[in-house]
Amino acid sequence: MSAGRNVMKLITGVALGAGVGALLSRFSERAQEPSEQTAAPGQSLGETAQDWKARLRGRWESANLAGDVAKEAKEAELRARFRANVNDPDALLHEEPVRSQ
Repeated sequence: MSAGRNVMKLITGVALGAGVGALLSRFSERAQEPSEQTAAPGQSLGETAQDWKARLRGRWESANLAGDVAKEAKEAELRARFRANVNDPDALLHEEPVRSQ
């Protein structure tokens, strides 16, 4: 009984996967077809794609910058909390590797 259930699960999974794959393939074919999009006067469709890429690149860079700023702020907060917990305002100021002799 357990084997029959597992076989049915396998068949169902394969069928669902094939269906999703077919849908995704269909949408990707439509995306590759030339569209009837028109560009603004004095602009070609290639330029609009370049503008889109530049806008996407700008968003990516601003997200990375925001992540770096948030990381630095969190590290500063954790350092301050650690200093308060150990009652040492100079803790973690000079990080030197521990040398074993």
